[in-house]
Amino acid sequence: MNDRQENIHDGAIAMRVTSLDPLSSDVIALTLMPAGARKLCYSEGQFLSLQLPGNVMRSYSMATTRRDDGRVVLHIKLRDEGFFSRMLRDGEVNTGDVIFARGPYGDCIWHDDSPGTDILMLATGTGIAPLNAILESVFRHDECSHNIYLFWGGSDVKELYLHEHFEALTARFSSFHYMPVLTGPFDRPREQTLGVQTVAATLHRDMRKVRAYACGAPGMVADAQRLFLERGLPAERFHFDSFESAIVHDMSSTSTSTSTVTVQARAPDGVRHVLALPEGATLMSALSAATMMRGVCGGQQSCGTCRVQLEPEWFDRVPGSEKTERRLLSVLDTPQPHHRLACQITLTQAMEGLSFDLPPFAGA
Repeated sequence: MNDRQENIHDGAIAMRVTSLDPLSSDVIALTLMPAGARKLCYSEGQFLSLQLPGNVMRSYSMATTRRDDGRVVLHIKLRDEGFFSRMLRDGEVNTGDVIFARGPYGDCIWHDDSPGTDILMLATGTGIAPLNAILESVFRHDECSHNIYLFWGGSDVKELYLHEHFEALTARFSSFHYMPVLTGPFDRPREQTLGVQTVAATLHRDMRKVRAYACGAPGMVADAQRLFLERGLPAERFHFDSFESAIVHDMSSTSTSTSTVTVQARAPDGVRHVLALPEGATLMSALSAATMMRGVCGGQQSCGTCRVQLEPEWFDRVPGSEKTERRLLSVLDTPQPHHRLACQITLTQAMEGLSFDLPPFAGA
């Protein structure tokens, strides 16, 4: 890689690679520093997207608390078929290289709570990164006023590359409780062979006074949400950061029907595009297939990159949003009353003529 890349849109932040440090046999800490005057200002728990050659995007959470010098640390899992993983393994990324970043995204951030609220944190794999950033911020100076329980899952302790760090944090702060949840042979209690969500739900059966954060495998996150809400956790107190191993487009709802819905999409430059999109698809998946939108979180309602602004006359005609969508939209930059997430809009014949504005940098 070098300082010059093709198809870089205005608004991306240039970041220079300063170090590549192994954390385990298949996890690397990638440290980036601003290559110019602009810094990435984020809240602990958020993530960014790296714009790679070929306009490929990959998303990673910041793994440390925000630094005054603009430094960003990412934990990268080296996957056998991963695009960025191959670049890292083949030496295509080196110190001094410039990578362009977008963000920050996501609302899985720390929330102040009333006394007596327990904090449950669940992670699998490198899902620990955003939680570590939150914990660094919370314990930066002193004890936390809440009991914090961290459940981190892996097949064996070697996969838990921050294990010793969290053991030391436990010894230092009485309000922090760390439980590694292992699925392979180990010398801890048998119940810990269960998933992190099951262990947490078993130990905390009444969740009416709990706030939960879940980061990692989508299956774990979805199951944790189901279990916790069944035990009384208010939905607005469940925060998550859920990603597949690579960016995926939410095509699960795309219909095989040949019927189409005509929509009008106005690009940031003011040009209006008339598109015939497949009925039954989500607006995000259809726009992604048409290379007019880049979805980051794959329809998980955790990034906001597929936000569109509906024309006022259409806002009340499109089926209403759920709490998760409304909560995310409320914390994004420059919220507007007619914003919606395209991943949550399924195209039907009743939406024939739907008109909306695309956000800047929506193109894939």
